[in-house]
Amino acid sequence: AIFATSSGGTIDFAASLSGSAIGLTLGTLTLNKNLTIQGLGADNLTLDGNNSTRIFSIEPNANVAISGLSLANASNSAIFNFGTLNLSESIVRDSRGRFTGGINNQGNLTVVNSIIRDNQDEEREGGSGIGNFGTATLQGSTVSNNLNGGIFNASNGNLTIDNSTISNHIGQSGIRNS
Repeated sequence: AIFATSSGGTIDFAASLSGSAIGLTLGTLTLNKNLTIQGLGADNLTLDGNNSTRIFSIEPNANVAISGLSLANASNSAIFNFGTLNLSESIVRDSRGRFTGGINNQGNLTVVNSIIRDNQDEEREGGSGIGNFGTATLQGSTVSNNLNGGIFNASNGNLTIDNSTISNHIGQSGIRNS
């Protein structure tokens, strides 16, 4: 669907997939154009990395909106963002990575009404949920229960948090600024 959808297009999932988990067997889904991906609700549809692959890689100059999905069990971060990503009404969970388990942001990231939980930073840098090396904004979201910290905000990172909860992290603080 990604390849067949024109830049600026929308990918919708069939209602018949409600309650499903889609396991990725061919590797990372690379998004190199402007796209909107609309799931069926974070409790209704999961993209699963099978503990072997990243789920999304957003390339520079791509402007992507993802909503209504659960992203789980990724390896080397669930999302690696070099472009512009608006993630809403979604869950990023149970993923791991060398420096960030959930979202590794090198571009522009906005997270709205979403949950980032139970991820692991294998290098113990403090960014198990989100590693921010760009510009990140959290609105009405929760970052919780991540192993080795919630958010790592690098010295070149710009982080804004509005009406969000950062709590219950193991091994590091909720937010680590370098």
